[in-house]
Amino acid sequence: MVRLPVLRLAVLAAPLLAVLLLAALLLAALAPAARAGYVFYYRVFGTWTVTCWQDEPTGRKDCNLTAPPADLSTGGGRSKVAVWETAPGAFALSVQLRGVAIGSQQVLLTVDGGAGGSEGQTAATDHAGLAGWDGAAALALVGAMRGGQALVLREQPGAGHPVRQETIPLDGFAQALDVYRLKVRGEGIIQEK
Repeated sequence: MVRLPVLRLAVLAAPLLAVLLLAALLLAALAPAARAGYVFYYRVFGTWTVTCWQDEPTGRKDCNLTAPPADLSTGGGRSKVAVWETAPGAFALSVQLRGVAIGSQQVLLTVDGGAGGSEGQTAATDHAGLAGWDGAAALALVGAMRGGQALVLREQPGAGHPVRQETIPLDGFAQALDVYRLKVRGEGIIQEK
């Protein structure tokens, strides 16, 4: 008598198991395709790197302008700066803090330490240590960076924690920005009005 209910359970579970197995195989087959893509442009300008890539499944292209280069920012606790054009003549800028305790803190960016009338811009970090600027603040920073020598990043953590400062050279920034802007227009990522 005991074998009959076990047999019924096995008969009922078999189609469900088959559906679950099929779903798992389908997801496994689709997962690599969702991440597929390739870099079609990579060039280093001093401390700054222009990278462009295409996502193969969607055909979407994108480019970024970052510093310091990846080989200099790994393991050394250096923060990563990214600049991108969001629309013709409009910019955004972000800093990913590295090598510090992540939490709510302020980040002040200045060009050449504020020399020559360059006003600094402050932003708060999120829970992952990412701070961002856009609009007039980003436009002012990018304009100052074009003619500056160094981007100074000053982390201002809460009370009881030391202030940390990093300097990212701007050598090659102006040329990298010009090439980046040509690439995003040439690839149709940014369209002039």
